[in-house]
Amino acid sequence: MKLCNSFSRRRPAQAIRLRMAVPRSMVGQQFDMLTLRNGSTGDGPQYFRSSMEFAMTTVFGIKNCDSMKRARAWLDNRNVAYTFHDYKASGIDRPTLEGWTKKVGWEVLLNRAGTTFRKLPDTDKEAITEKKAIALMLAQPSIIKRPVLEAKGELTVGFKPEEYENLFG
Repeated sequence: MKLCNSFSRRRPAQAIRLRMAVPRSMVGQQFDMLTLRNGSTGDGPQYFRSSMEFAMTTVFGIKNCDSMKRARAWLDNRNVAYTFHDYKASGIDRPTLEGWTKKVGWEVLLNRAGTTFRKLPDTDKEAITEKKAIALMLAQPSIIKRPVLEAKGELTVGFKPEEYENLFG
């Protein structure tokens, strides 16, 4: 998703209008946008956000996974708008994966209980470091624990209804 701002110098009290390029599947959905206004103290721009500041919710996982099905059903039953990213079909990029490991740790992301991990050669399963774990998850995204939920600036790994309830209350 790209934001592009098209504005010239305007009066300080005017808001800047932002145009947003969104995927075709999201056309027609309503989004609250960031508004830039000049602060009343005269000390430069201040940012005002609506209560829907983190309106974009993304669920990462694999379409046919049982945990994914439960998580998506939970979100659907509560009318939570979200985008689904199937990282088995679409892959996952290194910066995203590295960001997740910084937030929750690679140990939380690596699904050691799944069949994909168990089928790995013993040399790949031994002495796993963060660098090795990221390389394994990039090579075989099925090794990433599911679902990974990015919402309201937080990252939740695995489906836990009580955590979803606390997040979306």
